[in-house]
Amino acid sequence: MITKLKITLVLIALGFVFVVLDVSCPTGLSYPHKYKNTTKVIGEFQYYNIKTNYNARCTYKLIDTSPKTDKKPLVGQEQNNVSTAKTKVIDKVFFKGSNDRGFYADIFSDVLGFLFLAIASCLLMKCSKRFVMGLMMSIAGIIVRAIIIALPIFINSLSLVYGAFSLGIIYLMINAITIFIIISGLFAMIPGVWCRDERKWCKIIWYAAFPSQVISTFAFWLGADFTPLTNVAWFGIILAVALYGLFFKVLLRAKDYLNKSYEEHYIND
Repeated sequence: MITKLKITLVLIALGFVFVVLDVSCPTGLSYPHKYKNTTKVIGEFQYYNIKTNYNARCTYKLIDTSPKTDKKPLVGQEQNNVSTAKTKVIDKVFFKGSNDRGFYADIFSDVLGFLFLAIASCLLMKCSKRFVMGLMMSIAGIIVRAIIIALPIFINSLSLVYGAFSLGIIYLMINAITIFIIISGLFAMIPGVWCRDERKWCKIIWYAAFPSQVISTFAFWLGADFTPLTNVAWFGIILAVALYGLFFKVLLRAKDYLNKSYEEHYIND
């Protein structure tokens, strides 16, 4: 039998998956202008931020990294014996897509994920005051993520790099706090010693899923120009999703107490 509680739990599970997974794809839409490179920060920092938030490509250049000394310049045969060290670095950054202005969207939209969590929090507000905070944090997540997506429309160059980086850190914190608050709200619905094991194992699973999610986020950022690190990040994300699936499997062992708590606050109220 499909009940409001089951629908709510499904919404929470989908919300967790959508805010964890990021799979971008072209939309056929374009930003109003190309990305404007700046010389005030290195190309790598620009690329990591633009690639992570908006999808990007880059070009490279070789720079001379030979050690500099105070000795007099070598001449003749001596000069021919000196080797020059070259290092490949990122030169220019471009948005991907048509005319280097392509807009990419996340298939597992974070905005939609936070919307699921907001709806679920509304449906469980009477069960615990923590869901009120969960609703507020979900709304904050929707707003911050929408601002990040829209930033290239209004700003460019260094402002875009710093704006995306700063808001990205804030967004990661909102992401973690929202999931934590909603999980603690679910725990509040199954109090007492009779659900002690379920709470214990759910906490252990979350303690493993959360670091995996955060580390993977930074691995994606640093791995924008290093494929092996990106592969590690994908492993962490898949692990986090699997652990959240296990979390709900363990939580549903206490489904009778979840139903009892829900009925006490909504049906028998």
